[in-house]
Amino acid sequence: MPVGQGGFHVGALRRVLGDEYLSPPFDDCSRFGGADFLYVYDCGSSPKSGVEREIKDLLSHRAERRLDILFLSHFDVDHICGTPKLLGAKRKRSPGFAVDTIVLPYVDHAERFLAFARATVEGLDRGSSVPDFFRRMVIDPAEALSDFDPRQIIFVEGDEPPTDDEAGTIPDPDIGPWSGGGEGKRPGSEDGFSFKIEAAHAGTSFDRKETVEQPSDRTVRVRRLRGGRRSAGASILLVANVAFRVHDLRGKLGWRLLPHVRPATKAAVAAFEKAAEIELKWTAGSFRTKIANASVREEAVTKHRMKLARAYRAIFGKNKNLTSMSLYSGPANPQEADGWTIAPNLAPHHETKIGWMGTGDAPLKDVDDIATFEHFFSDDIIRVASFMFPHHGSIENSNPARLVSDADIYVAAADPRHDWEHPSNALRHAAYYTGKAVAVVREQRRTAFDECILVTWGEGRNQVEARLLQATCTTYVDPDEGVRVKLRGPHADRRVSANTPLPL
Repeated sequence: MPVGQGGFHVGALRRVLGDEYLSPPFDDCSRFGGADFLYVYDCGSSPKSGVEREIKDLLSHRAERRLDILFLSHFDVDHICGTPKLLGAKRKRSPGFAVDTIVLPYVDHAERFLAFARATVEGLDRGSSVPDFFRRMVIDPAEALSDFDPRQIIFVEGDEPPTDDEAGTIPDPDIGPWSGGGEGKRPGSEDGFSFKIEAAHAGTSFDRKETVEQPSDRTVRVRRLRGGRRSAGASILLVANVAFRVHDLRGKLGWRLLPHVRPATKAAVAAFEKAAEIELKWTAGSFRTKIANASVREEAVTKHRMKLARAYRAIFGKNKNLTSMSLYSGPANPQEADGWTIAPNLAPHHETKIGWMGTGDAPLKDVDDIATFEHFFSDDIIRVASFMFPHHGSIENSNPARLVSDADIYVAAADPRHDWEHPSNALRHAAYYTGKAVAVVREQRRTAFDECILVTWGEGRNQVEARLLQATCTTYVDPDEGVRVKLRGPHADRRVSANTPLPL
C-alpha cells in the first residue's frame, strides 16, 4: 500500500468460482471486498496520515469488517502506528476490523524500553511525540492488543528463545500444535477459509539442483503467557517453529504464511540497560528487576522519556535495528500448483515462483545473518517473486554484493523526502545489474505495488490453462504498459503460447 515511509502490506485469498477469474478486481481496495481470507503485515507510516488514508479506503471496500491475521514485524512507530485505526470493530466512531489473530515477535521488557527510547529520539528529530498506543505496547503489548478483542495473540520466539523468567510462561501441557478455533464454518459463510498452526519445517525438501541442509527442529512449541489486566478474553501464546496454513473447508487449497524472528543482539540491549541505569540513577544491575513491575514501566515512559532518549543516543546515536519478524507468503504445496500472473508482468518460470517476502527491519547485511535467514527459508526462498528490502532499503540492512533471494522484483516502502537514502542507490543498482526490477512505494497512490495471481491446483489446472490459452481472459491493463498472463509453475517451460499477449 502507498503509505510512504512505513509498511502496510495487505494480502487476500479468494476462492474463485466459475468464470470469476476472467475479470479480477483492480480498483483501489475493491479487490479485497468479499475475499475469503485477509491478512496484513505491518500497519504504519511516518507521518501516520499515509497509512490512515489507506486504512479508510480498505475499510470502505470490505463490508465484512473481518481481518484473519495481523502480523506486526517489530516495535517501530512507522510499522505499527496504524493499528488502532485498523482494528476495533466495536468502536462506535469509525469502527475498524474485527481481528481473529495478532502475531508479533517476542520482545522482553528491556528491549521494548530500548525501542521506546529510539522512538523518542526519532520523534524529537521530527518534532513529533511518541503515540500513546506505542507507549502502551512498551508497557504491556498483550494488554494493549487485547483492547481490539482478538481471539488470540501469538508471540513468536526468535533464534534465541527466551528463558522462562523472561517470558513469564505458564506451563500448559494440554495445548498442542493447533491453536484452537477456526476449523468450523465461519459465521454467515458456507465455504470460507480457515487456518491452522503447523510446523515451519516438515522435514521434506522440494526437488532442486543443489542440496540444502534443512533446519532440524520439526515440531511446534506452544506455551501460554500471562496476560495483562485486560487481556483475559484472548489466548496469549508463545510459539516457536510455527507456520500458518490457510485452507478451504475441504482442505484442498493451501496457502502458507511463515514467520521468522531474528532477535536483537543481547550485547546491544545490555549496553542500553547500563546507560539507562546511569540516567535514571538506578543501582547498577537493577534495570531488569525494576521494569518487571508494570507501574515502574508506566512511570518511566511517561515521566522519564528524555532520560531514556539520552541513554539511547549515548550508545547508538540515531538508529539501531532491533528484533524483527520476516514473513513468507506463498502456496503451501507449490509442487502441485501453477500460478498465472495477471499482474505484474512476469516471465514464465519452471517453478511456481509467486511467493512474497516481507522483511521488516531484518539484518541482512552480514554473511552470518544472511546465512541464518536463507537457512530458515531454505524451502521457500526459491519461490519468492517479490522481495521487500528490509528497513525501507537502508544500506545498513542489506548487502549490494549479496542480494538475498533471486526475486524478480525488489520493493522498498520509502519516501524520499527524508535526508537518508531510502532506498539505497547501491541496492537499486545491484538489482538493476542482475536484470531485476525495483519498485519504490511512496505516498502517492500511483506508486502502489499490486500483485494478482490465479493459482490452480491438481486437475483444475488443465481446465483453467485451456481457457487462458484460448485467449478468453480479460486482464487488467496498466495504461503505461500492457499486462500479459504468464504461467509460473511445473508446466511453464513447455508452454510457449503463455508468452502471447491476451486481447482486452
